[in-house]
Amino acid sequence: MGEDRWRELWRHRIDHARFAPADCPEHQRRDTFWKQGSVAEDYDAIEVPVLSVSGWADGYTDAVFDLVEHVDVCRGIVGPWDHKYPNDGVPGPTIGFLQEGVYVLDDIGTEQSFTRVRSSSIVDGDPLSAQASVVCSATYRRDDWDVRVDSHIEMCCDHDSFTLTASLIAHDAGEVFAERTFERRIARDHL
Repeated sequence: MGEDRWRELWRHRIDHARFAPADCPEHQRRDTFWKQGSVAEDYDAIEVPVLSVSGWADGYTDAVFDLVEHVDVCRGIVGPWDHKYPNDGVPGPTIGFLQEGVYVLDDIGTEQSFTRVRSSSIVDGDPLSAQASVVCSATYRRDDWDVRVDSHIEMCCDHDSFTLTASLIAHDAGEVFAERTFERRIARDHL
């Protein structure tokens, strides 16, 4: 890959990224969207190392065993927690999940750091006042490659719809080289 080819690929990825936080509200029932995103449809299409993680109380536990069985370079971790990151899961005990990720990335010579801040609020007695946001920053370094991706996602609702907004900003050596914003209002299916 040419020296700046990775930058072109990242810019293309950001410019053409779907607004993933809207996927669940837009596809509130199982449809072809969920099938096309399933790794079980074509294990041979996976060409990168995989760290697959789940908990015994998670509905996706079988996926870890399927991936380990069918993907050449795959590590699997399943432990005593629910559908959360294994460093936050209950009942526990938990594991150092971020350290596990660093271990896998060390195998390919990449340094990674990640921060996430989640917040939510709701006015007592007014469920439609609920708001949630997640702010993340991920940094990847290898040799002379130094990339940071910052994201901010917010969700709120009213009686008839969900409203989601987000921003995604990619940096190379501290300089912004790609950014994108999203806004979507999605009708509620009232499940």
